[in-house]
Amino acid sequence: MPAATSPSNAPPTAALHWLQLASEAWWMWAEASSVIAMRTAMIAFERPGHGREAERMVIEKLAAAFSLSQRLARAGPMAPEQVMQTMLAVYSPRVAANRRRLTRRLQRGHGRVRTAS
Repeated sequence: MPAATSPSNAPPTAALHWLQLASEAWWMWAEASSVIAMRTAMIAFERPGHGREAERMVIEKLAAAFSLSQRLARAGPMAPEQVMQTMLAVYSPRVAANRRRLTRRLQRGHGRVRTAS
């Protein structure tokens, strides 16, 4: 009689793989939301560097979209989960880097709101 397969040594199922991808996508969405909030505050309150940040935002979005389209075009036909993995590989590091950079910037005080005296 073959040994029972325990969950710890069972091969990952397609559903588990999709759950992992969904979790990674959710985390990227959460980080992107914080980046959007920080950038919106900088621009709305005209914090120092808000113009450069707006330019950077547009340039980064175009560069990321171009990078993803190149990767997908070079890869040829892909399964849906491979497309999602590729998207996460392109966008997640960029979103995380923006969150870290903007958080450091706000912690250093470069994002303080100017008040009238």
